[in-house]
Amino acid sequence: PPPLSKRCASLQSIVHRSHSIQGVPAQGPKPSSAKHASSSSTQAKKGCIGLLLDTLRSEAITMAQPPLELFLITLAQSQDDVVLEGVDADRRPARLVVSGFRPHFYVGPVADDVDATNRQADLCRAAPAHAVSVTKVTRTFLCGIHEPRTYLRVAHRCGAAQSTLVRKCEQLWAEPPCEDGVPLLRRFLVETHLSGGAWLVARNVAEAGDRRYRCAHADVAGHAPDPLRQTFAAPRFASIPDLKVLALRVEPASGRDDAWSDADKSSKDSIAAVALATSDGVDVLAVGGRGEAL
Repeated sequence: PPPLSKRCASLQSIVHRSHSIQGVPAQGPKPSSAKHASSSSTQAKKGCIGLLLDTLRSEAITMAQPPLELFLITLAQSQDDVVLEGVDADRRPARLVVSGFRPHFYVGPVADDVDATNRQADLCRAAPAHAVSVTKVTRTFLCGIHEPRTYLRVAHRCGAAQSTLVRKCEQLWAEPPCEDGVPLLRRFLVETHLSGGAWLVARNVAEAGDRRYRCAHADVAGHAPDPLRQTFAAPRFASIPDLKVLALRVEPASGRDDAWSDADKSSKDSIAAVALATSDGVDVLAVGGRGEAL
């Protein structure tokens, strides 16, 4: 990076040009004494250093984290976000919150000259809380027995109920909706090319501490295998990481298991043993005790 003096001079030049554009005099009235001149010079230096520090802080904040590689185990929806949990490339548990995913469905087929902008305006007035966007797309029937047709792709924010939006479309337009009712998380997996037990790569992630990350949906790329070819884009995505905890079993003194009905379970059944199966073997955590089996 350039020396501090040059960066200060550059920032001062930017401030000078900004003042000139806004009609503010670049220089104030000349100081009436050397003391005033020295004071003005000190204030200018302090202002320059402050601008430089602000710039350096901004650059540090916007520095991108290295890409996160995550082996997906569970996912869930939280309002407008999708929460992914799994194991990272270092075999440590990690949590990734993905924002900006917008589920969608289609309406059509429609005429080729349909105005998507007017359709979007109609739907926004009918369902303002859904943050709707309507675009015109070309799609082919699943089995490919028809020529490509024009459809309207209706997308909305993650936390809004799609069923409400589908009913509004049916009330406003003659064309029927299709591919509506797909569960949100399933749509997320399809659009992100993901599956349970597959790797993903997330770029431009922001770390919130304790291996908790956040990124936009556009920065997530799944690496699920091709179901028709069973191949991977990179060999490292074909492996399954060593999972530390594989199974947990609580053995009560009575020998009963979880298949019993609630009426058959005794609230005073004591715990005989707790066993934890890991990638290194089986560990018995407790033998005997006075705890009650739930």
